[in-house]
Amino acid sequence: MAVDGYHAKIEYDEELDLFRGEILGLSGGADFYGKSPKELRIPPELHERLAIEAQAQGKSINTLAQ
Repeated sequence: MAVDGYHAKIEYDEELDLFRGEILGLSGGADFYGKSPKELRIPPELHERLAIEAQAQGKSINTLAQ
């Protein structure tokens, strides 16, 4: 899967009964979850805003979101 030019690894998490996506190539990484592969889509505008803000603060998207 590709998100705004980044590649993402998709796996099924049996324990959570959810699909898990991990954006590769980011400092700290960014995970996202959905009940189906279709739900894994991150709106490009949201991802771009988060990535810019996280980079400006020297954080990963996950850390910023927390």
